[in-house]
Amino acid sequence: MSNFKLGDLVVFGRPNGEQTQGIVTKINGKSIKIKQTEVRGQVSERPAGTIWRVAVSLVRHASPQPDQAPATGRSVQTIRAEIEDVERRLQALRTELRLKDAHSGC
Repeated sequence: MSNFKLGDLVVFGRPNGEQTQGIVTKINGKSIKIKQTEVRGQVSERPAGTIWRVAVSLVRHASPQPDQAPATGRSVQTIRAEIEDVERRLQALRTELRLKDAHSGC
């Protein structure tokens, strides 16, 4: 049995071959389905998002970069900025809703 879980950030490929980063999407007995998170291929390029069925023996856990969110590949700073923006817009919508409620109650 493998020690992988759905959503794990992994790297796969032959020991002396090209290594590709991806996210575990399904676990079978002897293989794992992985959605690649980066472009792969020196001769024939495969886009990010391609699903691969890979033997468990060719998969290992990836070491996430300290400034990247593993599942997205986006920087943590970018995600934090997006969250702050959503929170600001949510606060503005709440304020607008309160004003409409107060105005309609007249």
